[in-house]
Amino acid sequence: MTYQEPSVMPNDATGNSRGKHRLLQYLNLVFCCSLVLIFMFVVGPWIEKVPMVKPLVTFIEERDIDAGALYYTEIEEFSEADINMTNSMKYPPK
Repeated sequence: MTYQEPSVMPNDATGNSRGKHRLLQYLNLVFCCSLVLIFMFVVGPWIEKVPMVKPLVTFIEERDIDAGALYYTEIEEFSEADINMTNSMKYPPK
């Protein structure tokens, strides 16, 4: 049995070489990155203008809230909302 370079050895039973497999991996990466960019620059701004979402966007912008923050513990509006939600769960209306 002779040694063959890994670059020319078949990758699977269909006979695809590693080069083709690597090309598909790069194309998959480019496709996924393109989807992220399309969402960021096309879908995201479009959703921002939807009438149901516009009041929320306005609220966030008026109060200069960092919408990308992981925790909202230092924002007064959210601490009040948390208290109200907790009380609603503990003491539901009868």
